[in-house]
Amino acid sequence: GRPAHLRAVAAPPTSWEARGSAHRAVRLFWDVREGDATVAAWTGRRWRVLSDHAQSGFQTPPLPDGTPLRVRLPGSSRWSPVVRAPPLVSPAGLAALAAVAPAVLGDTVGEVSPASDGSGAWIATFGGGAAWLDARLHPLSLTTWEGLPDDRVVSVHGDGRRTLVGTVAGAALLEGGRVTRIYDDELPDRHVQAVRVDGARLWLGTYRGLSRVESGSLTTILAPGSVFSLTPATGGGLWVGYAGVRRVDIDARGVTGTDEPTDAGWLRQDRVFAVLDTGRGVLAAGREAGLRLLHPDGTDRGVPGMPTTGAFDVGQGPGGPWVAAGALGLIGPDGQVWGSATGLAGDVVYSVAGDDAGALWVGTDRGVGRVWPAEPGDPSAAPRRAEVARRSPLPAGRPARAMLVGDAGAWIAGPDGVRTLATPHPHGGDLVVAAGTAVAALVRAPDGVWALGRKAVRLDDHGRLHHVALPASVVDAAWAGGSLWAGGPDGLLRYSVAQDRFILADAMPEVFRLVGDPRGPWVISRGAVFHVADGLVRPYLRTATALDLAVDGMQLWVGTTRGLERVIRSGGFAGESELIIRGSAVPAVAGDGEDGCWFAAEDGSVGRVSAGGQVRQLRLPGPGPARPTRIVPDGQDAAFVLTDSGAWRVRIGPADAQLSTW
Repeated sequence: GRPAHLRAVAAPPTSWEARGSAHRAVRLFWDVREGDATVAAWTGRRWRVLSDHAQSGFQTPPLPDGTPLRVRLPGSSRWSPVVRAPPLVSPAGLAALAAVAPAVLGDTVGEVSPASDGSGAWIATFGGGAAWLDARLHPLSLTTWEGLPDDRVVSVHGDGRRTLVGTVAGAALLEGGRVTRIYDDELPDRHVQAVRVDGARLWLGTYRGLSRVESGSLTTILAPGSVFSLTPATGGGLWVGYAGVRRVDIDARGVTGTDEPTDAGWLRQDRVFAVLDTGRGVLAAGREAGLRLLHPDGTDRGVPGMPTTGAFDVGQGPGGPWVAAGALGLIGPDGQVWGSATGLAGDVVYSVAGDDAGALWVGTDRGVGRVWPAEPGDPSAAPRRAEVARRSPLPAGRPARAMLVGDAGAWIAGPDGVRTLATPHPHGGDLVVAAGTAVAALVRAPDGVWALGRKAVRLDDHGRLHHVALPASVVDAAWAGGSLWAGGPDGLLRYSVAQDRFILADAMPEVFRLVGDPRGPWVISRGAVFHVADGLVRPYLRTATALDLAVDGMQLWVGTTRGLERVIRSGGFAGESELIIRGSAVPAVAGDGEDGCWFAAEDGSVGRVSAGGQVRQLRLPGPGPARPTRIVPDGQDAAFVLTDSGAWRVRIGPADAQLSTW
């Protein structure tokens, strides 16, 4: 009688100032059943009933972070296990905070599912949840705050009444615009790569097999291989991208998880991401073989003018089939090759689908848009019309490499340049434009804020920009010993104010990380730690392979391939290292200003070690957490964790995390 799939999600902040609040509303979700549930919260002394008429999606008033909550379903005498909302803000939450109006929160749109009546389309974004776009491209986003099991959405399909959303942590069924059911542990795998709503049936293709849900019963049809696509077949059944592509009957019998894929089907060595059954022929789009025409005898052949590798989707549109060809763009039936220059959202195209209005919905690495092709027969013609959906200026899914946090906002940098959260500087937009792409480091110096990548750009307090050429590639930078330092594969550079240029300070190879210190920079070169001070380069060689470091007082914290190590400094020399956190590599550390350390590990754990030896930590949610690149403190109890797919904000207070000592 307890609620299934009970989960609690804390409200994302609606302003930069509100990010630090320790009191937030919480939403509770569970698989929908008839009747009203009772929700109670622990006040520290007793359980207080918040509602006797709660439905899934119930929102509490603002509560202290970590408040225990429980739910009792109607007709049941048992309460649910206690749940707490993780004290996190996801990359999707930060993307929503950065957007000034409703916007698509993710960057890469891997799947589009237009409505049959032309009213809009569902899209799947990796990191920004799913979104419904109406005919005017106005987005309505769905994330974990709306009940999804994860913000990393891989697949989506709707039939007007119901919608299935596949994520890396399970699938969500939407009915009437809200999540009513979660499918996860009962599937062959939680990573749901392809979904299909087929009348009363639901199809869920996972990383390790295909399942069918009918009359409340789930049956595994294929296992254990990966399912990449599901498409209705003319005459009944489904085309399934599985060990190539094969046709499956809708009433196919179940299999065990140990059954091996048979040799039936086409393109058996290919990952088939889409199938288009035109009734006159069947086209398969695959990563390895490109676009192929399938013949009934089990053979196949290429399609003239279409890609021979890297086909990610194929859809029926004006004039015939259109192919999403990755970096090659969108390829049309008359030889059209379109990218951002012709009105698409981006140049790398992952998905395409036609609608009844004669338009193509196109998902790219820079969002989604809709185009109306010109009349068939003119291969040189650009689209008659093109529209792009509004995208957050800080979309989830993009790598974050560096961050500066201030009272009024923050700068975030990565391969696509500099982005801002709120208003870190009255002229912050000028630095965003001037820095360009591939920004590796952000440094706050006495003379302003520096962004370093392909070039170095400084924005001073008065809004003036200054450009300085870089003589070598830079991967990190820091202000130390009264100077700006930068490093990369070719050595350590120092900015000379008198000469207004960067000069080579030391040819140490493969400089990976720089950390500021009043005497001079701390450097990681080829996995070893060095201190550059008073014209000397002093090695600290007693740690495992170093990935990041932080200096706080007389303690040197080093994130290494075997965990977090602490080195006590004395008289300018380092003593023996001590392994504090073990079990996973720690690529991101930062001093907490109190002789302690923040850390983020590759296994998803994030924590804080106090000077007294207490360790408080939690884990980022979901399977397969992204690799941390930096951790940046934000006040006393919180930090931003930068990863290869965006930034998280984590708050670790006295009651929010697992406590241990070393």
